[in-house]
Amino acid sequence: MRIGIIGAGAAGLTACWLLSENHDVTLFEKQDRLGGHAQTVEVEQDGQIIPIEAGFEFVMDSMFPTFIKLLGLLEVDLHRYPISATLYSRDQRTLTMMPPFNSGGIVWSALKPYQICNLIQLQLALTFARRLMDDRDTSITIEKYIERLPVLQSFKTHFLYPFLQAQWCVELDEFKQFAAYNALKYSAMNINGLQTPTGVEIVGGTQVYIRALAQASPRAVIKTSADISAITHSGNQYSVREANGQVSDFDHLIVATSPWDALRLLNDVDGMERRRQELSRFGSFKTVIAVHSDRRWMPAEKKYWAVSNMRYDEAYCHNTVWKKWKSPRPIFRSWVTFEKQIPDSLHALVDYQHVKINLDYYQAQQNLITQQGDQHLWLAGLYMHDIDSHESAVMSAVNIARQLDPESVNLGKLSVG
Repeated sequence: MRIGIIGAGAAGLTACWLLSENHDVTLFEKQDRLGGHAQTVEVEQDGQIIPIEAGFEFVMDSMFPTFIKLLGLLEVDLHRYPISATLYSRDQRTLTMMPPFNSGGIVWSALKPYQICNLIQLQLALTFARRLMDDRDTSITIEKYIERLPVLQSFKTHFLYPFLQAQWCVELDEFKQFAAYNALKYSAMNINGLQTPTGVEIVGGTQVYIRALAQASPRAVIKTSADISAITHSGNQYSVREANGQVSDFDHLIVATSPWDALRLLNDVDGMERRRQELSRFGSFKTVIAVHSDRRWMPAEKKYWAVSNMRYDEAYCHNTVWKKWKSPRPIFRSWVTFEKQIPDSLHALVDYQHVKINLDYYQAQQNLITQQGDQHLWLAGLYMHDIDSHESAVMSAVNIARQLDPESVNLGKLSVG
């Protein structure tokens, strides 16, 4: 079969790798690089290149089994590390470390009564959340869920909301409409008592795996800077026209972009009314990431520094990531979307659109899944499987490959469980 794939993020590249061994695959990417939200910024320090992630970053074994297996098949080197966290107010009057350890020892000043109370109530909240995960209940907002929790209101306002909000760095009123299932899953599946969650990172940055995945698809035609100007559909054949005028014909078409880009691409394609209706339900919000060396974006005392440093005020919560093993002198990655000033010692500033994970997200997702393969059109991307994660993007491609080429050797290798 001739298969066209539009979008070379995790979903598009994985679909290409799974399908190109037995089919003629052409992959189109409008940017001049591959990877989508897998974006590594290279910072030079003392003659060395330090890879810092500006896109997706946090990966855990429990939530990313297929993605981690893919990395193993690509023979990508991995590094596991403890994900510590500190949540503190902008005025630094309140601060909670999770767990209250640093450099292998206890930070006694992080064991005040209110801090211990926060940690106990967090475990209680996550115990209830695990029931939500087991039921895969996507019908309740995080606001409604938190309202029902049997914990102190002060804990909800000054700890739980900022702690969860920091994982997306979106406005509080917007965050309250997120699906509780999505907003809680990372924490519920990875935080257990005083045990530090374990993260997995790719040595050399996420671009290492992107390059390896592209190189593992030698039969595919991979085009960058390939902007699509038109898609037409006649019978079971698709014609894809690039901005340079070149036209390619396919038996199946996989659109592996964001939902809003998919909506734009399918806007004039006949027979796509139902898909367009569902795609229009996905909203987005802007995220701005700064890679920098400005210590003012961290807790005032270094003993409180963690991998994830969440600073909050009444409306916003911003996260700064610091991985001390990366470089001799600190390099940080901060969400700065709502900040009035960007950090000093700036190395890079990256912005992208992030999908809103509200109740419409899951309703549209389920409706689109029922339409997969109709008229030989497929949608791939993190919004097409479970929560918004890299694992979901990879799984969306796996689900398509199971339909188009169930005998794929690569698909068999990637199967988990």
